[in-house]
Amino acid sequence: MNLMIDTTRLFARHGVNMFLAFQKAIDIDFSFGCHIRTQLVPFPAAKVGLPEGVENMKGGTSLKILHMFYPWTMESAEKLGIPRIFFYSSSYLSECAAHSIRRHRPQKRLVSDTDKFTILDFPQRIEMTRLQLANWKRVRKDVPHYLVEMEYAIYVNFGSLTRLPHAQLVELAYGLQHSGHSFIWVMRKRDEKFEDNMKESKKGFIVWNWAPQQLILNHLAIGGFVIHCGWNSILESLNAGLPIITWRMFEEQFFNERLLVDVLKIGVPVGAKENKFWAFSGKVDVAGREEIANAVVQLMEKEESRELRRRARKLSDASKKTIEKGGDSYNNLIHLIDELKSLKSLKALAKAS
Repeated sequence: MNLMIDTTRLFARHGVNMFLAFQKAIDIDFSFGCHIRTQLVPFPAAKVGLPEGVENMKGGTSLKILHMFYPWTMESAEKLGIPRIFFYSSSYLSECAAHSIRRHRPQKRLVSDTDKFTILDFPQRIEMTRLQLANWKRVRKDVPHYLVEMEYAIYVNFGSLTRLPHAQLVELAYGLQHSGHSFIWVMRKRDEKFEDNMKESKKGFIVWNWAPQQLILNHLAIGGFVIHCGWNSILESLNAGLPIITWRMFEEQFFNERLLVDVLKIGVPVGAKENKFWAFSGKVDVAGREEIANAVVQLMEKEESRELRRRARKLSDASKKTIEKGGDSYNNLIHLIDELKSLKSLKALAKAS
């Protein structure tokens, strides 16, 4: 949703009239004269056989009843003669890796789920196991594609979809405390025992439910980020120039981890060994407190942490240049807007003739 809103703002700033299906997030844009209008659409849960209140993956109990690609919009767009552009807000590397695996199926030749295979067609050597693939990618048949100069703190946030079992929360709490570093941890569900424990340790500070993540990440006191390898968090961390402890959970997050650890070399891995979505998995592997503490120390204290930090800052500088006038992202946006305008002109000419 954040990416959708930001994309809407970018189009609006370049003179394109935009419609959005919710309003609160863009109230401030009206004062700047951005041409963004809202169309509130009630969610028809009962009509399509969904329980009340289930409007996204977070509230769902089965992937069969929800689909992030909005396939129904294809038919509507075709009827109205409107170009439909689907923006998949994940990393380019994860898409390329998924395409390579669908094409070559290197996991098919493995004897064991824990044996490693190499993702083909990549300039860097990236290895994974079959357990690290999403469940639909593991099967053996074709499936359709739908330094440290100062005392730093870490910031810990696993996004809105991830749910850690209580045993893992306990190990994570002890691991963070045993690392010897201060930390800020965003937790979705309030737990007084955790809160009391953090107060006693005087090392950790818990933020319940929501935190201004970008403001925190860009604060000088933050030295690293523990994330689930979701693309939004990765982009925000890269923009802030922070090295990352990668705690991948499910789907393309395992590919994203390889990008951070093997390619960009700004990540220290820890966490899940198997690709499982919490809503449909049974027993979940728990990362131990020692493993977690060691990852924090490696990110914050070890000699290699200086190099991790240097590379992260370099990527931050490069990412900022891409959205400036003349940068690659800026130019791509302008090209897209020009193409859409030309389609509109061609449509008008065809209608006139």
